[in-house]
Amino acid sequence: MSFMMLVYLILKKPFKKTVNLLQLITYEVIILVVNVLVLIMAIWDKQGIENTEMRENFGYVIILGNVVFMLAAIGFLIAKFVLGVKMAYKITKRNKVKGRKIWL
Repeated sequence: MSFMMLVYLILKKPFKKTVNLLQLITYEVIILVVNVLVLIMAIWDKQGIENTEMRENFGYVIILGNVVFMLAAIGFLIAKFVLGVKMAYKITKRNKVKGRKIWL
């Protein structure tokens, strides 16, 4: 499912703002990696394959994926805030209104 979503996002680019598109692509890539690793481990369980070292490595990657997911959310929040402030500054400068009157 994540793979199909990535293909759709890359080909169709359904968002007007690039930051929103990058955010969703980043999340989908992280989710895809985690899901593939979990699928591989589930297949190993079903087949009775004991590969402890690889399972530990997969576990670390899954944990890292969760951490990166959360940090990416913070990063994109900051990026959107900075872009919003920048846009508000441009609007204020363009309309040449001083103070808070632009927001009223």
